[in-house]
Amino acid sequence: MALSWLALTGSAVSVQNLFAPKRVTITLPYQVFMALVARADREGRSTSNLAAFLLESSLAVPKEKPADRRLRGDSGLSGYPPCDALTS
Repeated sequence: MALSWLALTGSAVSVQNLFAPKRVTITLPYQVFMALVARADREGRSTSNLAAFLLESSLAVPKEKPADRRLRGDSGLSGYPPCDALTS
């Protein structure tokens, strides 16, 4: 049985619907819109699909490259115990 959101909000929306994709409306400058349409056409996808992909990608936590870690002096193994702890 799906949990009901009714008890918390007074609205009969199931929890499953809370995490369903949502629609949003935005206003774009003409040149941005035309660039979006052109790229979507080149990639063979819908304009809305490309816009959603680009927005989601821009909000994702960037994955650091190993070279960037080396420049900071980080081995990338900070979640692991030091080597001497493994031998004791």
